[in-house]
Amino acid sequence: MNTFSKVLLSPFQVFFKQTNKVIKGISTSLRKKETTGLLIIDLQEKILSKTIDSDTIRWNIRKIVEVFKILDKNIYATEQYPEKLGKTIDLGSIFNTYSKRSFSCIESRQLLKNLKKDSVNKLIICGIETHVCILQSCLDLIDYGFNIHLLVDATGSRHTKDHEVAIKRLGNEGVTLTTTETVIFELCKTSTNTCFKEISAIIKRSKP
Repeated sequence: MNTFSKVLLSPFQVFFKQTNKVIKGISTSLRKKETTGLLIIDLQEKILSKTIDSDTIRWNIRKIVEVFKILDKNIYATEQYPEKLGKTIDLGSIFNTYSKRSFSCIESRQLLKNLKKDSVNKLIICGIETHVCILQSCLDLIDYGFNIHLLVDATGSRHTKDHEVAIKRLGNEGVTLTTTETVIFELCKTSTNTCFKEISAIIKRSKP
């Protein structure tokens, strides 16, 4: 990083940049020992109701949330201007939410502080909209050194083309593109996992 770039960074950004040397060395595998968190982006009814295939997005996010709770892993959720757009939809679990007005989640200092406190260096991301808040959040989080896995079947936009182009761009930018079921099995690691029977029931559950 050159001197001019350093001037543009806030002290908080510099703090995260200084950890990049360690974080960038982590594997993309979710079966490794690094700490993984789930980040739900702006899953608010006023936005979700206008999103293509919203029922599938809702269904898959609920599944991944249940699995994270069973495995006792950290869940975080952002909310875009909740005073106007409402709160995160009911997903049957309680977790911390972080209000924002910027499209990227990176401006939420409290979110970043909690990720650091929880030693999270891998984030599984889902929510809406793919080409706006998810795209900008993923790009910024990568720049901060996080390893990002995007659930392509648990994200969406109001228009198919926006979603498709954003997914392609994110893959090119270093985001690991994956699916809800793939991540669930990867987190379980083995059928001998004491939680596997409970998790298997979630996987096999029929969509309403």
